[in-house]
Amino acid sequence: MAGYTQYSLGRGWIAFVHTEMYESYEGMGLGTRLARAALDDARARGLVVVPYCPFITHFIERHLDEYRDLVEPEMLTGDRQLARSVERVLLRQRVQPHRLGVGSADARQRLEKDSSDRSNVL
Repeated sequence: MAGYTQYSLGRGWIAFVHTEMYESYEGMGLGTRLARAALDDARARGLVVVPYCPFITHFIERHLDEYRDLVEPEMLTGDRQLARSVERVLLRQRVQPHRLGVGSADARQRLEKDSSDRSNVL
């Protein structure tokens, strides 16, 4: 596996909490592929994106034309106080994070085969 993004799912939303690319895979465009795949999947599922992760937040900000519709405006560069409040609510609800990774060649097929699994590798 080259990297992953941790997320929590709720009713109608997905919160990205952390993204990491392993050092030996940095600069290869895999982080972009991971972010794009995760956000496209959220769109396909009709989920609102809550981007706590700075990598996902910056990716959305750099690609606003494509992904603006997935997030509330204050979740980007705006009201970080509100974002922290939502995060505390998630923690109180004890929402468990899951991982979506990038790496193996057959992972896309596994994801498509079992789209209900929250710990898929792309």
